[in-house]
Amino acid sequence: MKKPYYYLITAAAVVAAIVLFLFLWKGQQLTSTKAKAPATEEAREPQIVLRELQPVKADEEKFFEAVRRLAGTALDSLSEEQKLDALLRLAGDTEATNRLLAVQKLGEMETADNRRVEKLIARLKDENAWVIEAAVLALTRLRPPEAVEPLRQLYVELQKQPQAEYVPFANTTLMAVHGQINAANEKNDFTFQLTSFAKSDHGQAGALNDREKIALFILPDFEMCWSLPNFQDNWEKLQSSKFAKQLVQLQAWQDFKAAAPFNRFFKFQEKLNAELGSWGGQFNALTDPMGDEVYVAIYPASEGNNVLLVTPANLKTQAVNTALKALGKVRSGEMTIEKQEYRGQSLFQISVDKKASLFHYAVVDGYLVIADDRRLLVRAIASYLNKDESSLAFQAALRQSLPRVGKTSFLAGYVAPEKFFGVEKSRQISSTLAATVESTLREITGEAVTILPDSPSAAAVAAAPIIEAQMLHFIPANAIFSYATTAINPQPFWHYVTTMRAEKEAIKAFETRSNLNLARDLISKMGNQLLYFFAGIDTTGPRFFWRQLLGARLHDTKGVEQYGKRLLTYLYSPKEDIQIEEYNGTRIYYVKSPTTFEPNFAIVDGYLLMAFDRPTLRAAIDAGQKRTESIAQNSDFVAARSSLNVDENSLAYFNAENFLDNYRSYLLAYDRVTNLFDQSDLQMRIDPLFTLIKATAEIGAGKFSAAGKGEMVFGMK
Repeated sequence: MKKPYYYLITAAAVVAAIVLFLFLWKGQQLTSTKAKAPATEEAREPQIVLRELQPVKADEEKFFEAVRRLAGTALDSLSEEQKLDALLRLAGDTEATNRLLAVQKLGEMETADNRRVEKLIARLKDENAWVIEAAVLALTRLRPPEAVEPLRQLYVELQKQPQAEYVPFANTTLMAVHGQINAANEKNDFTFQLTSFAKSDHGQAGALNDREKIALFILPDFEMCWSLPNFQDNWEKLQSSKFAKQLVQLQAWQDFKAAAPFNRFFKFQEKLNAELGSWGGQFNALTDPMGDEVYVAIYPASEGNNVLLVTPANLKTQAVNTALKALGKVRSGEMTIEKQEYRGQSLFQISVDKKASLFHYAVVDGYLVIADDRRLLVRAIASYLNKDESSLAFQAALRQSLPRVGKTSFLAGYVAPEKFFGVEKSRQISSTLAATVESTLREITGEAVTILPDSPSAAAVAAAPIIEAQMLHFIPANAIFSYATTAINPQPFWHYVTTMRAEKEAIKAFETRSNLNLARDLISKMGNQLLYFFAGIDTTGPRFFWRQLLGARLHDTKGVEQYGKRLLTYLYSPKEDIQIEEYNGTRIYYVKSPTTFEPNFAIVDGYLLMAFDRPTLRAAIDAGQKRTESIAQNSDFVAARSSLNVDENSLAYFNAENFLDNYRSYLLAYDRVTNLFDQSDLQMRIDPLFTLIKATAEIGAGKFSAAGKGEMVFGMK
């Protein structure tokens, strides 16, 4: 499972929220699947009914019921002519679900009646994009010549729409993490700084220094790569830090060592000691083979991830390697070491009886290279020998970040966001509606489409506006996490989501069932001033949920209140009408509930604010109207914000102490429901760990730009 990274905590908090907030608004269960809800009357008989997304079969039942109402009998009982008549009428129904399925079935029918083609062509102008797509696919099967001109017109119109898909991280080549140890007054403080590099940035070509030579082994398709500079010196500093000393004394650390897969490493360490002790006494698998610099890269594979490690070979490693080269094959107990050759280099495979190989290694020009996959090891050696210009050594992010790495640095990491988050555009671009229409025209005419209309689909990054002060004022000063951005344009982002992402089918199902058009009635009215904050986990009722708020600046507020009410009604099927609360001059629309879980929204000073509970929305209104402190008045946030020097298109903020306090409260409430652990267990394992982190963690804040650059800082004592 991939760990959340800075964009997952920051940009994705808004990016994913825009896509799925209205679905997540249906309620979030924070308890485990094994957990049982509290045995209360509210839990057994809730006052609001959450309308979950139904399977496709439910859509068909709705459609077949419409046929029965229209024709007086089931669809299969109708003659072909009666079936055609029914489908033609339902293809113009007010319900999008019925139009969609009618169009699909019209395309599957065997009939020469031209009314079918006429109806399919008419649906090319449907208000629902999914119905249009179904009509295009039906015409692809039928290939009627009379559909060519309407399809050409549709293609022209699609090209005139914003086609510059918003792809997360499209402008970011690598994200670099830099960690430093600041030793003072007999204690070590740790500072982490994350910098994202734009793809337009170019490194300066030239001779490779020692660090860049190691990076020649790092193949370009890694998800993330961690470098540990000054490893041997910093290893001692890290172990002697106040945090590390207290951590290893905690029960939580013992639990960590005993948990899979970490226990396998410690058992492997013991085995290496037993098997390789004769090669040099006590053997520490973590430190003995390592030189002054260590690179570890992670590569995605079909079964788990592959790992590559590179470090200058120390004297002990070189001595062992020389002996193994001379022997060729060594067997010690259950362990076998076998030598192979590649381009004049000796490769060794370490394996244990009745099991696959543990790992492969080689020493090349004084560098120890280890991989858990032989092909990966061979590719890494080839990259070094060929001085591959696509390797990490020639990446601008590496060359621009290395000058910052000095004697106090203990960590330098690089993340390829498109790989890490699986958002590679090239694999999915053919799924856009415009591409589908183009393919259909090619199927019918046998010719490539040559229409080249003027189009606003240029992929250049537009200059994002500065963040409005009002947007920050909506975020309470005590928020656990918050994010504000102008770098995301909702319209092209929505186009990206509904054409390329897996969420497409969920959105399609939602829009066809609800007969609500998200793109037309909501997304099109949003500007790119967006905000999000997380205020903690609510555990007061039978449904635990995140107290969070999403806000967007509206450039058109007309009809949004009515649309929001329809949306709440569809999602929750409340027994009563949508309620209205007048709060300090603001109307809050909400679903009435006996618990604090009351999905709601309000329009405040031109901003649409949406939350799961009214206290969270009220807190945003109070902060926005300056009755309480906002994040803009938080001294820690202001200090962290002023220390960064990039274009301010996005701001992120995280308060670790508030998070840990709230999460502990969640654990206590979760235990009251599940009885999975007792209080002594919590106090022995969790409390000391939380106390340690609270005492050492500092405020984190960051700035990011639409061009793909950005910085974030976080510290620990």
